[in-house]
Amino acid sequence: ESATMVGAVLLLTPGGYKELQEELEHLTLVKRPEIAERLRDSKQHGEFSEDNSELDEVKFEQAIVENRIGELKTIFASAQVLDAAH
Repeated sequence: ESATMVGAVLLLTPGGYKELQEELEHLTLVKRPEIAERLRDSKQHGEFSEDNSELDEVKFEQAIVENRIGELKTIFASAQVLDAAH
């Protein structure tokens, strides 16, 4: 188990903490800019229309990524990494 909730503190194993940290970095440094680029491309090509399903997909993906970034930041705000000795 990589996480346990105790009171308002989320206890993470060092491995669990590292995994979540890597996920946050990937979302903020790779996925977020990738989505922004896809939105810019759609705008430049005049693909903003009522029936643009690709744009809807990109916006949906953006919402999922932003929600997960928020979740991870909340986790880190209340997380405590367990000592490897325990």
